[in-house]
Amino acid sequence: MTARAGQGNEADMPKKRWTLAVACLLLCACSSGLSAEANTRFAVDVFGTAQGLPHSVVLALTQTRDGYLWVGTYGGLARFDGVQFAVFDENTTPGLTSSHISRLYEDRQTNLWVGTENGGICLVKGSKVTSVDLVSGGSAGRLMAICEDREGAVMLYTYTGLLGRYRDGKVDVWHAGSGAPSTCRALIAEDSGCLWVGTDTSLVA
Repeated sequence: MTARAGQGNEADMPKKRWTLAVACLLLCACSSGLSAEANTRFAVDVFGTAQGLPHSVVLALTQTRDGYLWVGTYGGLARFDGVQFAVFDENTTPGLTSSHISRLYEDRQTNLWVGTENGGICLVKGSKVTSVDLVSGGSAGRLMAICEDREGAVMLYTYTGLLGRYRDGKVDVWHAGSGAPSTCRALIAEDSGCLWVGTDTSLVA
């Protein structure tokens, strides 16, 4: 019984050696793959004012469905096609109220919404830029958050706590959350129809 047991253990040794060899080969292959991946170098292109960006301070970015990358800067709005920038500012673009672009958003109708530092809100539809006023004869405060509800209305939330609902050229306005200026204004529109409104100190629906 003892001799047979010993012979059985010796017979199993080649199998164990093969198992260890295969495991070592797999480990080496994985290590080589990880090493090769770690050594891969990625090319990074840097675009600044020398390449046509209107200002080195970028405040907002969005890519529209037509493939353009829109960049909001302290020196104007720039549209990038992958090669060069086309620049739009208050001096060259009627309807654009400021060159300090702080918010960008594309709605389902492919309209581009632009929020500026001076509180102006602009709607870019095709090649036409129009101003959207939440209050008449005054400033609503700069645009802090924007979203679209399930009915296609665009919701606009400002620094001063004004909440605007824009649809078909008409704007309805409410005071939402704290009326005091807030650096945190957040909007989330659920598919259920519920709109979440957040500030520095509160969250309401």
